[in-house]
Amino acid sequence: MWSKQQVKQALYHFAAYLISKKSAIVKIIVLPKGEAKGLDDFLIKYGRTKFQNLMNTVPTLTLKDIQETLSGNSKKEIKFPLDIFQAQ
Repeated sequence: MWSKQQVKQALYHFAAYLISKKSAIVKIIVLPKGEAKGLDDFLIKYGRTKFQNLMNTVPTLTLKDIQETLSGNSKKEIKFPLDIFQAQ
C-alpha cells in the first residue's frame, strides 16, 4: 500500500483536509510488521500502552510538511513512510 504514489497522495490530501477544515492533530502511524494485521489486532495483542508509545514517537504533520511533500519541494528526500517517523 505505501509503495503506491496514489495512496500516498490520497493520505496526505486527507491529512490536509483534517488539519485545515477540522483543526485535527494528524499523525500517521505505521504498525510494526507481525501477526497484527490491523489496529484492532494490534490493540488486542499488544494493548493500549504499546499503541500510545507508537503515537508518542510519531511527529505531528503540518500543512507545510504536507505541501512540501506533495509539491516535491521538500528539503529532504522522504522515502514514505519510514523516513518521516522517528526511530522506535
